[in-house]
Amino acid sequence: MSIFLCIVAVISIFLNRALVYSFIRYKVLSTSPNIHVMLISIMSLLASCTILPLTDTSSVYCKWLYKRAGCQFNAVIVFFYGCSSSYLLCVVNLSRSFRGKYYVIPSLITFIFTCFTKSSVIWISLLFIGTPTQFKLRFIN
Repeated sequence: MSIFLCIVAVISIFLNRALVYSFIRYKVLSTSPNIHVMLISIMSLLASCTILPLTDTSSVYCKWLYKRAGCQFNAVIVFFYGCSSSYLLCVVNLSRSFRGKYYVIPSLITFIFTCFTKSSVIWISLLFIGTPTQFKLRFIN
């Protein structure tokens, strides 16, 4: 398992570094959605340089090597990476969908309602999956 994490870390660092370099080098790519993709790749590069090495070395030794402070640092970075990636993907999705010229109110309301419905279905199903089985059985009975 630790070998695969090392391979993923090296590949992720290499590819994200290449992507950030191409965005910086070629100014033609500096459009609004691409800026958000570049921010996602910067966050992924940060995660690859901090989260994966901590996890890799601990996985090699089969125990956590960095005490409580390392665990808290790892948790903060993972939380920050997860939240920022999710928010940036939502921003990319919304910025690409609002490129049309003629939005009318009913279609905008329908769009917002559809986004709310999709996110509700996803979060309710994740909540149901994450709930312990005994609680589900007690709740249903």
